[in-house]
Amino acid sequence: MVEEEQSRRVSLPWQRINSLREEDAQWKSAGKLRWRRCIQCCGCLSALMLIFGIILLILVFTVFRIKDVAISLNSVTFEKMSISNPPAPRGGFPFNQTPLTSPSVNMTMIADLTIKNPNIASFKYNNATTNLYYDGYHIGEALNPAGNARARKTFHMNLTVEISIKPDSSSFVQVYQLSDDLNFGSLKIDTYTWIDGRVNALNIFKRYIIVKMNCTMMVNMTSSSIEYLNCREAINGL
Repeated sequence: MVEEEQSRRVSLPWQRINSLREEDAQWKSAGKLRWRRCIQCCGCLSALMLIFGIILLILVFTVFRIKDVAISLNSVTFEKMSISNPPAPRGGFPFNQTPLTSPSVNMTMIADLTIKNPNIASFKYNNATTNLYYDGYHIGEALNPAGNARARKTFHMNLTVEISIKPDSSSFVQVYQLSDDLNFGSLKIDTYTWIDGRVNALNIFKRYIIVKMNCTMMVNMTSSSIEYLNCREAINGL
């Protein structure tokens, strides 16, 4: 009995040591497992953030990228055309002499413009201005009120311009040019349209856009129709 009790007393510290070693091994194993799980979670989170960043980058350069707004002139018609003091036929007066009367032309131009907005946000534009010129001098102006071109839509804008061509009676060149064009039967008219506005996507992606369009047209004075039309568009973005 005495020997058994002594052996038990001797074996008890070793059992405690083994138990402590097992607990320490378990703690180490649990710590490694927690560390491994933490690394896995961080890796998954980093991968998700990377994927989110790539998707956001793609959206910025595709969907949220502010594109240019396009403007085009679809149709032009002329009404109420009248000619005062029509010129004499060709050869009715020499080139080096001023005709007795100075002709003038009055008419109404109706134009159909379209604004194409390809962006995901609306294009809010300010007052649009269209100026008309003949032989370098101003003959008419149209003001269109500010508006809103909806996202990914084409907005129609109708312009009505009262045109008055009255050359300076003291300028022989202007009077002769208009007289010669009226005898020829057509007038060359230049138009200049200016539209500026802003595209705001999610109040984050913003761009100020200026759209300018220059058109040159030949107007048949007999049929009040367009013989020739050429437009050039220029876009500036800030």
